[in-house]
Amino acid sequence: MPSDLVRRAGQRLQRGKRYYQADDLANARSEFDAAIDMVLEASSQNPEGRQEYGKVLDEMVDTIHRLDLAGMGASAGVEEGKFEKAPLEDILEMTFRWILS
Repeated sequence: MPSDLVRRAGQRLQRGKRYYQADDLANARSEFDAAIDMVLEASSQNPEGRQEYGKVLDEMVDTIHRLDLAGMGASAGVEEGKFEKAPLEDILEMTFRWILS
């Protein structure tokens, strides 16, 4: 099954990992995108092997996703929710003020 495209896609994935480790995220993304594109192209050229190509693709996507969450920006800017107080407390306070007025 491993076509030349899949082999080269694996090489691009490894290059992307090296770029990622060197903190060159732009080139890492470029290599990861190229790797995914190559597997998709291989799958379209050989429909009989789509299930196997799908497994390769899933593994690549999982690898890239883990790296993305670790430091390429997918989780950047996500903050923990901060709980100050429930809005219901303000509503109840306003309601009781109105009733007591």
